[in-house]
Amino acid sequence: QVTVGKAMIDINDHVRNPMYLDLVMEALPAPLDRVHFDYLEVTYRAEVKAGDVVTVEYGTMADGKFGVRIKGEDERVHVTMLMDKRRG
Repeated sequence: QVTVGKAMIDINDHVRNPMYLDLVMEALPAPLDRVHFDYLEVTYRAEVKAGDVVTVEYGTMADGKFGVRIKGEDERVHVTMLMDKRRG
């Protein structure tokens, strides 16, 4: 769980888009926090505001991509992400 700080908020009183990725990277354990993800697909479902407590859940999807969702205390999904790492 992470409490959203004021420094993450934009002029509309919502979390700035790049900060969602920061929330995810804070939650990922080693060695996942060091993976170079070069594919990112984000779906914004509901805003997150300063002081909100969110939970970051993650796992590997059937197609091998990495799936993440950011949920509020009420279990409402605010953001989903699909991430993939370089395949070179």
